[in-house]
Amino acid sequence: MKKSVKTKKTEPASPHDAAFKSAFQRKELACDFFRHYLPENIAKHINFDRLELVNKSYVDEKLKEKHSDIVYKTEIGGKTALLYILFEHQSRSDFRMAFRLLCYMANIWKEYLDQNPGAKKLPVIIPAVLYHGRRKWTAPLKFSEIIESGEKFSLYLPEFTYTLTDLSGYEDDSLIGGIALKPVLYMFRHIYDRDFDSAARTVTDMMIMLRNEPDFLTFLEWFLRYLYHARTEKKETLKKIIDREINRLNMKGAKEMAMTVAEQIKNEGMKQGMELGVKQGMELGVKQGVELGVKQGVELGVKQGVEKTALKMLEMEIEMTLICQATGLSEAEIKRIAAQKEQKKWQ
Repeated sequence: MKKSVKTKKTEPASPHDAAFKSAFQRKELACDFFRHYLPENIAKHINFDRLELVNKSYVDEKLKEKHSDIVYKTEIGGKTALLYILFEHQSRSDFRMAFRLLCYMANIWKEYLDQNPGAKKLPVIIPAVLYHGRRKWTAPLKFSEIIESGEKFSLYLPEFTYTLTDLSGYEDDSLIGGIALKPVLYMFRHIYDRDFDSAARTVTDMMIMLRNEPDFLTFLEWFLRYLYHARTEKKETLKKIIDREINRLNMKGAKEMAMTVAEQIKNEGMKQGMELGVKQGMELGVKQGVELGVKQGVELGVKQGVEKTALKMLEMEIEMTLICQATGLSEAEIKRIAAQKEQKKWQ
């Protein structure tokens, strides 16, 4: 691709979406993931020195609560290639995954042709799925396996296999990667644990390995934000766990970072609450306005109907007392209505 398309920034659809993107948009971490989790026969051909983030998401708007994606441009054999990671944050397998990936890949290729109208060939796209649900992934990896009689007609069908990293199938000590990647994958693997206390201790042990890194506090902020946003414990319970682990870290700036993040999360919650309150108030106001308008419309319609009845009875030369009794109008009101009608005739 000549250049990535700039897109309007949108709020992450879920805490997992935000955590995945902020982690895997770091080139070094993404590179580490590709080296360790793509099949060796693919990874050995990738030019990691040419890795470049494509600043665009291809996930369907309706599915952003379930999926997130990151795209990197690189070279394979001196030719443009794309590495596409789809992060699956449902708790179970998606049996349409191969189809979804085909749609996203087609969109990437279409964009490539729009930007390179003279191109005669399309770039290679390596699709990878990172899954951190509780249950083992059981959906087919080959596209043809989701097509009825796909094997019989494979010659006439799109065919590809996506690579899968199913974190539910890993033991903690079998997670591979550098000192930054391993704790990130560990967090994804354990974020749904009922009791996070033990996992928090392990994360701290991993973070201690990072404390000499220049961007240690950036990683610490990532872990804290992911915990606050994704865990469902009471904030007081979570804060006790965090305070304990921050003390274990015993790193300069760690306590200040924890306090800053906690305050920011609190302020974000207050802001969201206020915005929700304003929105609900406006919706209630609109609803009440509509109800009032309907009521006023009915009342106006009834009034106009009564006046027409009175005028009709006058034309029929019915006695005034009977008209008053039938319509509920006074004699003065009936005369005023009749005068207004007469006046309109001559206008």
